[in-house]
Order: sequence, then structure tokens, then C-alpha cells
Amino acid sequence: MFGITRETFRKAQALLAAAALLVTAAGASAQEVHMIEGATPSAEELADRLFPEEAPTYKTRSIVMKDAPPPKPPQTIGFQVRFGFDSAEILADSQPFLDQLGQALKTDQAKNEKLVIEGHTDAIGAEQYNQMLSERRAASVRNYLVQTHKIDPARLVTKGLGEAAPLPETRPTAAKNRRVQFRKAN
Repeated sequence: MFGITRETFRKAQALLAAAALLVTAAGASAQEVHMIEGATPSAEELADRLFPEEAPTYKTRSIVMKDAPPPKPPQTIGFQVRFGFDSAEILADSQPFLDQLGQALKTDQAKNEKLVIEGHTDAIGAEQYNQMLSERRAASVRNYLVQTHKIDPARLVTKGLGEAAPLPETRPTAAKNRRVQFRKAN
């Protein structure tokens, strides 16, 4: 009819199906980053975002119950923790956020949870250097939470991603990419 053989049609179908799977998988694995700018959120708000409580489940014999709304998924929170130039030293103006985060990690809903701390850089400078700097900065945030708030170091996982994961719709060299992200560990 259109000059396409059955074999060509099946190959095209298979390619389209594979492309659809890739797009779906990429969308499912990418987690949106909620950048915090302006006022520092409270410890309770941070705990609710990072470690949302699941709806309670009840066992019944014959009572019909309505389904509870699905629990909110944990968020990935980004914050521009400020460091000294070319350094992993946390500047004083970033400490209020980290103090609220330390308090959030002590709440009942978070006390048994692990947190991933990801360091990010912009794309200015050598890639390998930025990778090492992001690792040092993530470790610096971890050390601050351990020393200042007595958080168990086993609950804090650090990762440096360097310049590899810029925020969507920003230039790789944008200052906004110099950030630390926090998310619940799986």
C-alpha cells in the first residue's frame, strides 16, 4: 500500500517501542530538585519534604474503608550552601539552613532515616578539579552536621557530582549550579 514491507514495519515498531521505553525510564529516574531560596524553612518543613510520613494502615475484619490519598514522595532539596572561594569552608550565612537541617534530622519522622548529601559545582574550571571540590564540600556539610548537631555519621552519605548535573534550564557556568542537594537515601 505505501511501499513498506512487513519486516520494515516491524523494525519501525520495535524502534518506536524502545524509544518510548527510554523516554519513560529517563523521566522516572530523574527527580525534580526543589531549590530553596530566600527564607530558611523550619526543621519541621524540611523533615516533611525529605521524609514524608506514610499514611497509616489499619487491619480490619469486615469494615469497608476508603483508600487514603497516596503519600507524598520524598523531595530532593537544593540549597546554595556558600563556601569560601576555592574552598570547602562553609560561610556563616549558610549555617542557619544547615542548623534547621540538623534539627530536622532529629525529628521523630527522620531519626531513623539516612540522608544523601550531594555536592555540585558550575562548569568553570577543570572537570576533575570540580569533581574533587564537590566531594570536599559535601564532606564539609556532613562534618558540620556531625560536629554541630551530633548526627550519627552512618546516617549521612556524601557524593560529589562536580559539574555533571547542572540544574535544568540553566547555563552550565551559572552560579546557581554551585549548590548542595539533600535527599532521602533509598
